[in-house]
Amino acid sequence: MPNVAAVPDDLATLRAKARSHQADIDLRVQYLKPRQLAARWQVAVSTVHGIPRDLLPYMEQGNGALLKRRRYHPDDVAAYEQRYREGHAA
Repeated sequence: MPNVAAVPDDLATLRAKARSHQADIDLRVQYLKPRQLAARWQVAVSTVHGIPRDLLPYMEQGNGALLKRRRYHPDDVAAYEQRYREGHAA
């Protein structure tokens, strides 16, 4: 019979490996900057910043209030563009 106390340790190890693997995958994704989206959509950067987070999710990179930078996952951008084409975006 397996030791019940060892199961949470194994589960914690697996979860840590999964988080590490996901971080590695995320590093390979080329996140988009607001100015890249502004150029792509031919709008001002302030227009991109004005899109609510629930419509176009973003990740904040950097530390502190002044150093945070928005980065957009390409899949989120594609989903937003699809909704916009269908007329469901604000």
